[in-house]
Amino acid sequence: MDLRIFLSAAALALTPVAASAVTVTDVTPNSNLADGGSYDILAEDYDFNALIGNNGEVTDGDTVSFEFTTAGLDDVIIDVRATTLELPSQSVDPLRVALSTDSDFGGDILFEFSTVELFGGAIEGALDQFVLTAEQLAEGVWLSVSWGEVTGRQQVNIQVDASVVPLPAAALMLLAALGGLGAVRGRRSA
Repeated sequence: MDLRIFLSAAALALTPVAASAVTVTDVTPNSNLADGGSYDILAEDYDFNALIGNNGEVTDGDTVSFEFTTAGLDDVIIDVRATTLELPSQSVDPLRVALSTDSDFGGDILFEFSTVELFGGAIEGALDQFVLTAEQLAEGVWLSVSWGEVTGRQQVNIQVDASVVPLPAAALMLLAALGGLGAVRGRRSA
């Protein structure tokens, strides 16, 4: 009986822990985006801040996706910035950041952001502005961010800002001219 307990304990001790091979993602409290969540793009500025990977171990990559919609009828300018902060002698594969019609890079890719290496090994998704149409946002647009193999513990930050596309100056002038014609017609009839 003691031999069985000994062998069971030895087998358990030699069994690799599966959790060490999984990427650990700890989202910080100041984040207002959650993986798989759906958000009104014009309601506020958004931020996803998380620590990824395990301390001192190499872990597999992961993907997070956020759906953006709006109830408005306006086109929207969206600014996205994605950054990883790396510690010395640790690394993360270059980020992939894209807007698409489905989560996890599924469907049609509307825009894909380029990534650049910064000093100290950090990687940043270039800050780009894109226009999303009201029709696209009514259907839902997904922002997906993925990273590959992670060495050690890294920080990923995603910032999303959006605003309504302003009317072009020519359209404003036309509206002003039409308003002026209406005022002149109103005076003549009086």
